[in-house]
Amino acid sequence: MKKKKITERPIVRLIITIGSILMVIVGIKILIENNNRNTFTGWLALIIGTLYLLTEIELLFTPQKKEISNNEDHNLSQKHNELALWWQRLSAFLIDFLICFCLSICIQLIVKLDNSYTNYLFLFVLFLYYLLNESFSSTSIGKRIFRLQVRDLKTWGKPKKTQILGRTILRFIPFDILTFISKRPNGWHDYLSGTVVVLK
Repeated sequence: MKKKKITERPIVRLIITIGSILMVIVGIKILIENNNRNTFTGWLALIIGTLYLLTEIELLFTPQKKEISNNEDHNLSQKHNELALWWQRLSAFLIDFLICFCLSICIQLIVKLDNSYTNYLFLFVLFLYYLLNESFSSTSIGKRIFRLQVRDLKTWGKPKKTQILGRTILRFIPFDILTFISKRPNGWHDYLSGTVVVLK
């Protein structure tokens, strides 16, 4: 099987970064100038722009690796990758949770959102945070600290965008956290989306 080649696209990365910065600026401007009008638009622009920027910053410090065939990747995974331990996943989750919590608090203070929307705002930030981070880099800031990465359960390659969307939605299943009570957990949102979290 032929090896796949990665095509570097620095221009695309630059455009996304500039677009993210502009989106944050526009969001802040809308929120400041319009008071109670169009707050949803400004809030949405600010969240998406901020999360994209976090993703770009994360990718900036990610070492580039050559793509290899699924068979080769699977063989390497058996030798070098292991399922993440429960304390690694819990620690990574707590870090990601704290980041999302701080983001949602900052947004709430900026837009002066009513306290009745606090929980909805946090869940929305949490959803976008995992969706964007894992879609682009197969990991998150918390996972990166503990050298964890999301992989396709069958091929041990990079998951599809639909798989990442699925595992992000499945995170909100009640009692999903209870499926992680094991030494090397593979929770519902992992299993049902056909993904696994491994050590790099």
